[in-house]
Amino acid sequence: SSFNVQSILLLSTALMLVSIGQLIVLLTGGIDLSVGPMMGLGLVITTTFMTEERGGGGIVLGVLVLLAAGLALGLLNGSLVRFARISPVIATLATFIAVQGVALKINPIPEGLLSPDVFDKLSTSIGDAIPVVFLVVCAIGIACEYLLRRGRFGRALRAVGSDETAAHRMGVRVGPTVLAAYILCAIFAALASIMLAVQIGTGDAQAGQQYTLQSIAAVAIGGASIYGGRGSMIGAVL
Repeated sequence: SSFNVQSILLLSTALMLVSIGQLIVLLTGGIDLSVGPMMGLGLVITTTFMTEERGGGGIVLGVLVLLAAGLALGLLNGSLVRFARISPVIATLATFIAVQGVALKINPIPEGLLSPDVFDKLSTSIGDAIPVVFLVVCAIGIACEYLLRRGRFGRALRAVGSDETAAHRMGVRVGPTVLAAYILCAIFAALASIMLAVQIGTGDAQAGQQYTLQSIAAVAIGGASIYGGRGSMIGAVL
């Protein structure tokens, strides 16, 4: 039915967004295990600020706090991997535990409700079956694919993941590229948490855990190499 189609497409948007971010890191030869807890923390932030009582100001503040949290986590992950020379698996597993702990400290039990206005706007559909936000996320995936193939940053990502030493010799700024990849991954996870809030509606700090494995599976099934250097944004979205 049109209701089932609409529900499936709306549910897919959170996974699509976090998978795009995961692919950006995977292209450099890294991995980010902390995206699931970041979505859980984002869900807590979203349902704390974007409530009916706080109104429009709460929505703006919630988005800013959410992006700041994503930026901070991305900087931490990137710094641990690139500058502290810690394995991406170990570094992001540590931040997985830390971010999960922060989210549970804020919301030990699920509480807080997403504003009905936010829910209604993000659930708007064309006709009875195609959510507008689904089309927006698809457009983001296509734009990211174009930048990956044609953009300077996209070429830098693939170069670093293919051969870091050769990339450095060709003039690629390896450190900033890796750092930017982890920041973008965390920000995409933060944005995905908004769509998770639309699905769940309340601040469950553990709701995002499953997305860590699902995002890795999505990019791998979409054709990306787990060793870096090769992948497709469109493949990850599909």
